[in-house]
Amino acid sequence: KSFLIYSKYIDKSGVAFSLCGIGGSLRILGNYKKSLACYKKANKIFSRLKDKFGMAYSNCGMGSAYRMMQNVSKSIYYYKRAKKLYRSFDDIINYAYVIWGYGNTLILKGDIEEALKCNKEIIRLFKKVKDERGLVYGYLQLGGIFKLVGKNVLAINAFKKAMKKVVKNGLKLEKTHSKLGLYLCGALKTSPIQEYKKNHTKWTSVLKRNTFLLNFP
Repeated sequence: KSFLIYSKYIDKSGVAFSLCGIGGSLRILGNYKKSLACYKKANKIFSRLKDKFGMAYSNCGMGSAYRMMQNVSKSIYYYKRAKKLYRSFDDIINYAYVIWGYGNTLILKGDIEEALKCNKEIIRLFKKVKDERGLVYGYLQLGGIFKLVGKNVLAINAFKKAMKKVVKNGLKLEKTHSKLGLYLCGALKTSPIQEYKKNHTKWTSVLKRNTFLLNFP
């Protein structure tokens, strides 16, 4: 709706931000190619307008779309561009979320050491700005890394930290992931798989790859 309104009044910046919003929704729904197309269109508009924030935002979106498509090299490329832009105008929160996505891509690449460095940085930054959702993302990522390398005790500890915060802040989507992480680590008796499938039907295929903990949208 906002896209149509902004288009009517020829608000190019508004159109671009609306495209980013559509791109984000499509990514969560699992339509990664369409999501990428929206971010690319938005990025072209932002580039013509020389809107640095918009360019950073859309570059991050492209990095995330490529991450979900398992295209590691392109994901890293666009995340690096977004990191550089956000850092140039000291946007700590968005910079931290870019590092989170970048870290997930590094996990997919198999670069666990660098991914852990990214994770340490995002947890530090999210604590600094008191971003509770960001901390949940950080702990979920950390749990996923430890689960991947077979350090179950440390994974459980990270997932419990995430669960404590999702319960406190009422974060439904992140709660499902926290429960699933604990279950796969053997720390939760009741399987949340059906709950996961019910709430996230578009992501069911992710369960088969067992990478959801590392790579949720």
